[in-house]
Amino acid sequence: MAIVGFLVSYYIYEKKHDQETLVCLVGHACNEVVYSKYGRMFGISNESLGLLYYATTALIVVASLFGLQALFGFSLNLIIFILTIPALVFSLILLFIMLFVLKTICEYCLLSSAATIGIFIIEFFALY
Repeated sequence: MAIVGFLVSYYIYEKKHDQETLVCLVGHACNEVVYSKYGRMFGISNESLGLLYYATTALIVVASLFGLQALFGFSLNLIIFILTIPALVFSLILLFIMLFVLKTICEYCLLSSAATIGIFIIEFFALY
């Protein structure tokens, strides 16, 4: 899920960095959403925040696969879960803005949100 989210965020980052039009498969409003005033939070682009979140999550998963969990003495799943809570809230806020403020759909944004929700669900059940 983290790899999917990272790839989506990277695609958006590259397109915005090069000031290119996003190719939307389902709708034609991806550019309206991505280039809107809601495309940045706290002065940082949403896709940059996504890249940071998904890369961190993927690195923690890889660390846990290599047994580094025992080295740290605590659950790396818990760290991912804690990181995912604000990411999930942020993602849900952006989904609300996209659907009810901008009144349009961007499939890349939906895919990124689905990745975050997926990570949350996986980590929730991994902990409980």
